[in-house]
Amino acid sequence: MLPVLFHIGSFPLRSWGLLLMIAFLMAAWRAASVAPRYGLKSEDYWDASLAGLFGGVLGGRLGYILQNLDTYKSDLLSIGAVWQGGMTSFGGLIGGVLVGILVCKKKGMNPWDAIDTAAPSLAIGMFFGRIGCLLNGCCYGHKCDLPWKMNFYPDEHTQIIGVHPTQIYEAIGVAIAFGILVLLEKHRTFRGQIICAFMVLYGIVRFIVEVWREQSGTESVKAGLSTGQWASLFVSLVGIVLGLVLAKKNALKGA
Repeated sequence: MLPVLFHIGSFPLRSWGLLLMIAFLMAAWRAASVAPRYGLKSEDYWDASLAGLFGGVLGGRLGYILQNLDTYKSDLLSIGAVWQGGMTSFGGLIGGVLVGILVCKKKGMNPWDAIDTAAPSLAIGMFFGRIGCLLNGCCYGHKCDLPWKMNFYPDEHTQIIGVHPTQIYEAIGVAIAFGILVLLEKHRTFRGQIICAFMVLYGIVRFIVEVWREQSGTESVKAGLSTGQWASLFVSLVGIVLGLVLAKKNALKGA
């Protein structure tokens, strides 16, 4: 755990915030560099990426606040303190994609081409985001005594505990998903195919990681599945259904 890297005067440079910026820069650079393959202008894509960053932070923060309403009711001033961490990946995904699509439409970009371009970059962003979670000491797993366990010092524990490094599990999962998406890009047969594949793959990765992830006090378990697992199933299902629809509607000529 290394939540604060160093101080600039009295201002703490938090590892989570730094990794968030690295995640954005790496993801945006990758998306902008491949945009011409999809008939898109790189400069337009940088604009859409900046808007997507804003939407992602807003959506991710809103999702976290909704999960922890009781905490923020008594501490309203901390609602905007995003540099301290506290976001949900699903909320960030939804917010970033929606705002990005709006900007793409405004610039005359085909929204499906645009989000297909972004899909592998979302995996890059989530990879660095989970490394940030690891350094911040959040999103850890259940107690374990395995050789690869990691020691954490959660606030509610007075002693060091060994836990599953679920941040690393998810980082590995999205890295594999990135590789699959890059290969799929070369064989794209319809607009929207890559983002649909990302939704299915990320849903699978997150569902599996949730098996070992420690749940917050505000999350519930229904029918043996956590809130995160239900959300994962929903995202994967939407990706499958949307993919089947778009395969007929948005087929590429010559594919």
